[in-house]
Amino acid sequence: RGPTGYGGRQQSALATATPGRFEFRAPLGPVQLWASVDPRKEYATAHRSVEVPSGTNQFTMQLTRNYHVIVALREGDTKVPWSLGWMELAEFERVDAGSSGSRASVLDSGAGLYSFHFAEPGLYRLSLKKLPGYQAISPIEFTIGAERTVEHTIQLTRD
Repeated sequence: RGPTGYGGRQQSALATATPGRFEFRAPLGPVQLWASVDPRKEYATAHRSVEVPSGTNQFTMQLTRNYHVIVALREGDTKVPWSLGWMELAEFERVDAGSSGSRASVLDSGAGLYSFHFAEPGLYRLSLKKLPGYQAISPIEFTIGAERTVEHTIQLTRD
């Protein structure tokens, strides 16, 4: 983004022959860099502000791996696909000390999985508001640690 009053625009970088290396043109002055390389959210989006001098420049951005909770819904042995409307019914909160735990999520309704992604390990609580047609579900706590991925199946019971 340029100086106040000059606006700015978003530009995608072009991949080079070197893995993890991208090239782009930028104006002189302050520039905001964002790196989001993984649509499945294995890596967190990185952000960096840089001052671009004249000439060819190189900037390095360090990406970090996310932590994951993969939740499956089942009614007996039958998988229950997540409805798009149900995504708004899932709330995570950080239970232990630390930040609130920013999250992103990826829905794979066909497999009956909903994957939540966090930037930090810790103890989290999942609360699901009442899903239409099913009995209420008690909150569930997850500890996400060095293994980075926790899987949990929620058994649903019809009303």
